[in-house]
Amino acid sequence: MKLFYCTGLFFPARIANRTTIMKTCEALRRAGVDITLFASSLSESESEVFAFYGVRDAFPIRMLQNMEQGCFKSWFYARMYKRILETEKPDIVYLREPKLAFCMCLLMGKKLNFVYEIHNEGPDFISKILHRYLLPRATGVVC
Repeated sequence: MKLFYCTGLFFPARIANRTTIMKTCEALRRAGVDITLFASSLSESESEVFAFYGVRDAFPIRMLQNMEQGCFKSWFYARMYKRILETEKPDIVYLREPKLAFCMCLLMGKKLNFVYEIHNEGPDFISKILHRYLLPRATGVVC
């Protein structure tokens, strides 16, 4: 199975979600999944990133063009991912960022076969709307 883990995040960082992403990718790799992690940027070499997180079973990390933080960041990444997914055709896409997942759903519709890793809804109204939109469209959900 060919799986793309799509993020708009940079690596490495001492933030729990980055560690979770790296360890999830490593576990999927060990399970025999052909996984590729997409990131906005790497501030160190791939081997240094793997060492930073204690990852022993390496997997490809591909970088997208790094976008400045802002309200349109998710939309720009979604457009880049759409081109990549249409060309490379992975079996499934793994998403955990609600705004990115929402933008990708809008752009790709039913062609997007994705697993959505949901975290707390958060207190804000927008998060609740995004989750309610994404959950019925996801092929699978990780909590």
